[in-house]
Amino acid sequence: MVDRSPPTEAVTKASLEALHAWLDEAAVYPMVDAVVRDETTPDGPGERWFLRLTGDAKSVWSLWVSVHQRSLHLEAYFTPAPERNAARFYEHLLRRNRSTDDVAFCIGEEDAIFLRSRLALERVVPDELDRALGAFYTAVEDAFATAVRLSFAK
Repeated sequence: MVDRSPPTEAVTKASLEALHAWLDEAAVYPMVDAVVRDETTPDGPGERWFLRLTGDAKSVWSLWVSVHQRSLHLEAYFTPAPERNAARFYEHLLRRNRSTDDVAFCIGEEDAIFLRSRLALERVVPDELDRALGAFYTAVEDAFATAVRLSFAK
């Protein structure tokens, strides 16, 4: 039987401390342009951060990091819904899902494409956060140019 109870207060506190330390450190990573806390959110569960990232394939993009009761949610907007070649566009992303670690392409609001991931609070440690950031960065760099070409090229 799976334990569905929320993490202990100690686990939540340790996770938040690890997250805050990692966000401070991530601010100096070469691909991270800015780290900003969403001041409209409470401390602890509900807390949200925004990372502005730069890359080669997609020059600027954002990663939202949100603390939930049991997990840390990470989400990045990838592209709007495809304008043409939708079948090939979605096939490209679904095939990418097979080779991406820790992140997945999905359809979100207004049929836009997002990358999403989730870490159990017990796994919120610097190495796991670095791996998650790397997975998002790699997925964007590897898939963006082809996705844009398939969906928006004439």
